[in-house]
Amino acid sequence: MLLLQEYIQDPAVSEALQASNQVSDNVEDLRLAMKEYVEWMNAHFAVKWKHSCGECHVVDSKGQEYSAAVMDGKVMGHLLCRVIGCNLDIIGINTKFCINHAGLKGKCIISGCANQKRERENSFDYQPLSCKEVEHMEAVGKFFSDPSTTSEKTAKKYGGKTRVSVGHVKDDERNYEEFGFCYSPFDRFLPGVFLIVWSCGHIMDIGKMYSFESNKFITGFLCQTFMRLEEYPTFMFYDKACVFVRTLKNGAQQNKLLHKMLYQKIIWVVDQFHFRNHSRRDRFCMENCDARSFARLYQGNKPLFNTSAAEQCAGWFEKMGHILRYLDPLQADFFLFSMVDMRNEQLS
Repeated sequence: MLLLQEYIQDPAVSEALQASNQVSDNVEDLRLAMKEYVEWMNAHFAVKWKHSCGECHVVDSKGQEYSAAVMDGKVMGHLLCRVIGCNLDIIGINTKFCINHAGLKGKCIISGCANQKRERENSFDYQPLSCKEVEHMEAVGKFFSDPSTTSEKTAKKYGGKTRVSVGHVKDDERNYEEFGFCYSPFDRFLPGVFLIVWSCGHIMDIGKMYSFESNKFITGFLCQTFMRLEEYPTFMFYDKACVFVRTLKNGAQQNKLLHKMLYQKIIWVVDQFHFRNHSRRDRFCMENCDARSFARLYQGNKPLFNTSAAEQCAGWFEKMGHILRYLDPLQADFFLFSMVDMRNEQLS
């Protein structure tokens, strides 16, 4: 509550909440106020934290200004619906299903079965995922006894076998379909968040990824950010810059607006840390995305910009990843925006 009140003191945030006067001790009112805050930040974050400093914006001897930003994805996020392929947020922390699949709660995991799951006999009993039908119990048992469907790096859960990893749960849809499951036997999480960070460490924008760093998502997210910001960095460092630029170049005829915004206005570069792992046989990457090809990025042999800013920012996010995993979507978004907001304020 104190954190919310602190942010309401910000004129930009208070304007979004003033009309409905949502600050109260009532939980429903508090959640509504959190929702207002999250919606406002989703729409105005990039504009609110429009930024320029001597570390990320440089003026050369000819008086020409140029800037640099870094972008990267970070594996972290809240719970998603357990149904494979569904990217909707869960209804609540105890439901584990979205509003469209809420009817599956408590139902047998086997596709087509409308029976309720049987009760757990003990803490190591993994078969309550199914109903009491023998075939369904055997299918679940077979899944957990199959080495290809389990991980060695696990906590003792579901009979000592689980696919829960440190960072996230990546569902193997093929295995689930083979065993006849209609939803994941494990918690599913948002794949991650995507960051655009000025080279000084100031976060330009942040967005949730519902798929793992697809070019379609990145293109849409970048266009949304820069259309709001009305400013483009001169250089953008990205570990997969060569792949992304090639996609933009090949798709120029299909969408000339995106091509003009992202390909012509920004110089895409692979940072030196990741560039060493790129194939020397990739001539396009070697000729177009090597930072050493751009003299403006160096002062003598010293790089002018911190090209690891996104990685360093991701390290900061790592400290709160475990907190976000088991918050409901609204709580997770509010917490994430609040922390990022405070971080930018401290760096300003």
